[in-house]
Amino acid sequence: MQILPATPTFTISMPTGTSSLPLVELDKNQVTAKGKQIRLRKNSQRRKASHCSFGNFKDRLDFKAIEFFHAAKKTELTRSFSHKELERQATAFATEYDDSFIWNTTNFRKTNRNIFSLTEFDSSRLAGRVGEAIAYLTMVKWDYVYWDRCTTIWQRAAQAAKIEHREQVKVAKYLKSKISSGKPDNEPDFVFEKSTREVALMEAKGGFVHPTYDDPSTKGDLAQALTQLTAWSRVISPAPSKSFGIGTYLREEGDSTGDPSLVAFVDPEGEPNINIPVVEIPSDLVRRCNYGAWLSGMGLVTAGRALRDLRSKVPEAVSLPVVRIMNREFAVTVLGWKVSLLDMLDTFFWWPDRLQYVDHISGILAVGLEVNTLEIVGSAIHHPTEPVLLRLDNQSLIPVRRENDNINWSLMPDGSCVLILDRESFRESIQEWRTFKI
Repeated sequence: MQILPATPTFTISMPTGTSSLPLVELDKNQVTAKGKQIRLRKNSQRRKASHCSFGNFKDRLDFKAIEFFHAAKKTELTRSFSHKELERQATAFATEYDDSFIWNTTNFRKTNRNIFSLTEFDSSRLAGRVGEAIAYLTMVKWDYVYWDRCTTIWQRAAQAAKIEHREQVKVAKYLKSKISSGKPDNEPDFVFEKSTREVALMEAKGGFVHPTYDDPSTKGDLAQALTQLTAWSRVISPAPSKSFGIGTYLREEGDSTGDPSLVAFVDPEGEPNINIPVVEIPSDLVRRCNYGAWLSGMGLVTAGRALRDLRSKVPEAVSLPVVRIMNREFAVTVLGWKVSLLDMLDTFFWWPDRLQYVDHISGILAVGLEVNTLEIVGSAIHHPTEPVLLRLDNQSLIPVRRENDNINWSLMPDGSCVLILDRESFRESIQEWRTFKI
């Protein structure tokens, strides 16, 4: 006998609004120099003439709340492998922290902390997840399209190249010797790739600045990031042309100590290889891993794993609704229904034989992939040794992203999307149910 839970396992309260963060570039030599201050002296003439205590801003990162959620979901999908984790962690970010941020401001802020709580502000896990999401959006701004975690890429490339176990261990020992703490999470978060196939490493950091002490951990964070990036850039081929350390430092809503919330980054060149075994990354592996993670987030877990692992699978016919938005078609899966709890109780509890809950649904939260992209990805799954994904050309999505002013819609340059549609918009946008061979 199976029991239907009285209420859903969790509900999603999607964030809405827009915000912005300034970007400031720091000098690599100042970041790595021991005893060197990277912040300008308080009340100095130079400080008064600068945008913030780190100097002048180089640019701004503007984003919508749903884009922030989209980025956070993508970072979680690169980490999660079990079905339970895929269902909860990659989706629950929005509801777990829906009251943690201030939206519709010109400077992204965290809500004021509870001064009576000893642990609330020590939320390093949340800070790290925010740092990853903002760093991803920053890399997208810089025209990087495809990505996955560094260890995921390296391990699959090593398997494809049939590198012996002892050689892999040699690399692991080298990396541990160069990363002072030796912690497993001290590898660069991601390998990124542009549509031109230019590869870069990126290490994301994040922190919440205490409003009283005004002591962002920027220097230590980025110095550690540079150490990690240098070590890893020497064991990957082709050598990354760039290595970005990106730190996001959020301040509270009521913090008026001087600096705004900001993104600080360093942009050193890639490091040359030394006498260490180098893994050759297959030409479309970064793209395979990128889409493998996203397919898993769409519920196509078996296909996603096969694509990531460069492993063929028996073709399956999957029927998905195709919606048309801004003259582009997207195959989608529903992540959640917008429905009132009272309506759900009315439907499921009082009339359990009816189950006609569609009338109570006022909207959907969906994730998807541009149709042409999904078809090419499906072909790549069934040809694991061929660089099928090099055929991808998502340049036509750039105008769609730029024209996208709908606050309930997020489109990334790889063709992945997250959207919230009310019931009528969903009905109007559905073109058909289409079968994909994946």
